[in-house]
Amino acid sequence: MMDAFCHAIESFWSVNSTKESKEYAKEAIRLIVENKDSYLQADEKGNINMLHAANLAGKAINITQTTAGHAMCYKITGLYDISHGHAAALCTAGLWKYMMEHMEQCVDYRGRDYLWDVFMEVSQAMGCNTVEAAIEYFCKFIVKLGLEIPVLKDRSELDILISSVNPVRLKNNPVKLEEKDIKELYLRILDKNEWRKQKV
Repeated sequence: MMDAFCHAIESFWSVNSTKESKEYAKEAIRLIVENKDSYLQADEKGNINMLHAANLAGKAINITQTTAGHAMCYKITGLYDISHGHAAALCTAGLWKYMMEHMEQCVDYRGRDYLWDVFMEVSQAMGCNTVEAAIEYFCKFIVKLGLEIPVLKDRSELDILISSVNPVRLKNNPVKLEEKDIKELYLRILDKNEWRKQKV
């Protein structure tokens, strides 16, 4: 579920997004939000709808490819022995907030206003009226699911994470990220104190 959620969100804001990919992503997000509770209760209809959402999100990401969220999550999965969707969710949450705060670094050829509109479209697909509300919704959902926040033990682990990021995936990201930005993002994503602010 979380990997599909992240696929849909990332494909929406990818520099490679198209009208078709955004339609797939929007429907996937709607289905995930509407069916997450019944899916988590193993309800048959919820399971079927979640599979449909995952398929739509897969179609969207097949067109656009993944962005920085996935580029950053792979090594977290291996280093801390957590599931891929879990790691992707943590990175997507941190990335979305960071990009909203650094719109001046937008590299999508369609411009900053377009990117903000995309953030709004994602938010509305989630049933939220603002981008801030959508980010909060996503973060609180992660906390509600009880997804663990890995502990960054030392500088060597941070270096491993930074060096693992695939620059090809970064090129698909709508906001330019340099090594210092990646470092700041990992420090935010793996900061338990930041996540404690999310009250469910």
